[in-house]
Amino acid sequence: MKEIVLDLDRNGREGIVIKPVLKGQNPGERPIKFVTLSSCLRDLQATAGLMAELPAGFYIQRILRAIFFSHEFGIPINDHYLMESARALYLAPQSALREIAGGGSIRESFEIKVKDKKTVYELLNHLSRSGVLTQLISVERMGDYHRAKFNRIYIKGTRELRHRLMGRGFFD
Repeated sequence: MKEIVLDLDRNGREGIVIKPVLKGQNPGERPIKFVTLSSCLRDLQATAGLMAELPAGFYIQRILRAIFFSHEFGIPINDHYLMESARALYLAPQSALREIAGGGSIRESFEIKVKDKKTVYELLNHLSRSGVLTQLISVERMGDYHRAKFNRIYIKGTRELRHRLMGRGFFD
């Protein structure tokens, strides 16, 4: 099993969940989950720019998962991993802060491909009704499909960082 999990890590896969075969046979038995070291790093890289939007526990959990994976599988956390983690945790939020200081917002970019152009607008309407602020960037035809690019705007995190830029302090 160790080799399978290590192979998943080498191939950039997220991990593995091992569940009991028969439900209810051992009531206290829970699934075992291994999240790979590479997956922990990708999570940090993908979300660090949203740091003001996500709970701190999200990042602590990823760091702890990486430490446990390293320990359990005998893989040292090397300088490359440390540098990439530091880049994610410092540079992406710094970029978001610059964006806000320049009058922008924290945002996440998405690109989808759909057959029916109407689907793009239905998705954006659904997100809007769900309280998600979006900004449509483009919709273009590509053969039999339509490619749409849009941003999700994070209001809470943007407001929080903007307030801090205006002098609001940090309190522990």
